Amino acid sequence: MLLTNGVMVTIIAINYILKVVTIMLITWIGYDTYSEQMAKITNGVFVALFFNTGILLLLTNANLADVSDWLSGVFQGRYYDYSP
Repeated sequence: MLLTNGVMVTIIAINYILKVVTIMLITWIGYDTYSEQMAKITNGVFVALFFNTGILLLLTNANLADVSDWLSGVFQGRYYDYSP
């Protein structure tokens, strides 16, 4: 339960940081119209959070014991390599 809550908090924290950084960068770039800027912010935040959440969940469930000894202590998921 502690690991699950830790992963959840980590995902939320990294997503928040990515969201803030993406908004700051797109605002810094600047666009001609407000609607164009909002569209770029929306698309940028969606892509960043989508891939970040997907990669973190994939790593959480991965079992990397065959890859490295020090990774086997961290990633002990139930899914090996490419199981269905």
